[in-house]
Amino acid sequence: MPVVSPVFSTSSDTPQQSSQAVPSHVRLAIWLNKLPQNPLPIDTQVANRVLHLLKDEDCDSIQLAALIKQDPILCLKLFHYADNTLKKRDGDIQHLVHLLSLIGVNKLEKVIRSSQHKSQKDYGFQEVLSASLFAAHLSREFLAKKHGANNDRFHLPTLFFNAPLWLMWIAAPKTLAIGQKLVSHKQQALIPLCIKQLGFRLSELFCKSHNFVHLPEITYKALCINPQEDLHFWAKVHHLGDRQLAQWFKKDKTARHQFYSPQNGIYLLNQYVLAVFFDWRGKYIQRYSHLLCQYLEMDLTVFNSCVIDQAMNMRLPKNCQGLLSPINRLHGLHREPQQQAQSQPVDSAAADHAFTPPKPQTIESWLRKIHQSSNIDTALQSTLDALTQGVGVDHCLIMTVDDDNIHSQACYGFEQSSPLLSFHQQRNEPSLFSRLIQKPACISIQSQDLPKARKKLPQQFAKYCELQPCGLLSIFQHNQPKALIYCDQHQWSQQTHLHFKTVGKHLAQTLQQL
Repeated sequence: MPVVSPVFSTSSDTPQQSSQAVPSHVRLAIWLNKLPQNPLPIDTQVANRVLHLLKDEDCDSIQLAALIKQDPILCLKLFHYADNTLKKRDGDIQHLVHLLSLIGVNKLEKVIRSSQHKSQKDYGFQEVLSASLFAAHLSREFLAKKHGANNDRFHLPTLFFNAPLWLMWIAAPKTLAIGQKLVSHKQQALIPLCIKQLGFRLSELFCKSHNFVHLPEITYKALCINPQEDLHFWAKVHHLGDRQLAQWFKKDKTARHQFYSPQNGIYLLNQYVLAVFFDWRGKYIQRYSHLLCQYLEMDLTVFNSCVIDQAMNMRLPKNCQGLLSPINRLHGLHREPQQQAQSQPVDSAAADHAFTPPKPQTIESWLRKIHQSSNIDTALQSTLDALTQGVGVDHCLIMTVDDDNIHSQACYGFEQSSPLLSFHQQRNEPSLFSRLIQKPACISIQSQDLPKARKKLPQQFAKYCELQPCGLLSIFQHNQPKALIYCDQHQWSQQTHLHFKTVGKHLAQTLQQL
């Protein structure tokens, strides 16, 4: 399929100052001319690790594929290279291991070294890359099982569904960044955002994707699904109950084939994940989780549990961890509306009723993840997840301690621009932190103690942290201070503190074994 060479122009978010009266197809055509032909940067860290692995004579395609999967853009570049080599025989490329075996590992280095290595962070689309990785990961659990296929059969087609958005992020970074302001009233879900700010629907952009990026044929079919053009079908699917839906599909084989097709699964799965990352109000999450459950013939509770389990066990590149990880988005986005409601004046009894205590079985599952960690970084990330997803703290900052400094390692709940994300202090600088790393300790700070605690905290920390009832914990490894953890919650109870202390205890036990 021929790919049009568009005009290279990324200097501004707005190609022309067009009035809202301009038809959407005209506005879309202007944007399509701005979409560069895949000048996307590959992840430098992943690329370097792949090049290092290539030096190992014992490395194979399976090991390489497991590493390359962490960078969707590198996967796309390899697909393009293989597709050109095979003269565009789409059906020949089944999955990433197959792709590598087709082009040969010796060609892999050529693709990496010829690719742009500018930081992906500079473009600001880490969220949509993380969403793409999550959708591809879920395809193993849901689509492969649904269609009785190899686990990785739908990995690449699902991963590449958002490729038009990767390119759109370069053409309109400031506009699409509005969809990332998760704790701001200005945040908008991607669907209304594109209609209001860009003047066209996402579905219109997706349907034109064959004009500016080459993708697997099944991905094109998924991108061309447009509920706006088949309202009767989608309204019927959405509103009919399970029994009525089964009766309809029994009578109408065409409708059944349309709904249960693999490309429709790719479409629904990606729309659901995009809603998880970019719809903090929950409207589109509810819509697409319902449709996915209809597609998978699965109970909603079972589906949600499977999604959370997959998010917990997912391997992520460093630039998609922390606040950008799927598990944090699943937890944070669903909880935002509740936090906003709680910000309104309510009486004490109502506030107590609104707070949901952590479930012991949930915390236990996270503690097992900590013990399964094979290195310190993984253990600290699992600890962050245990405190935020298990215990349910509002904010968490994990700091590591080295020979000279105490500095931030992982965090949750803070603005991405917060100076606390780059916090550091001299290890011997007098403060509560330097006292805590003298020996293992765990303290609880209640509301009445906050003024006194603020005076003892490092000045930089106290200045930018809106203190509320909290806990502080120091972790040692082989009798040396290794980490310092801060957590807070608007209702820091004795039970919360005990859970906090338990998580710290399990982290300390794990570090002793590493």
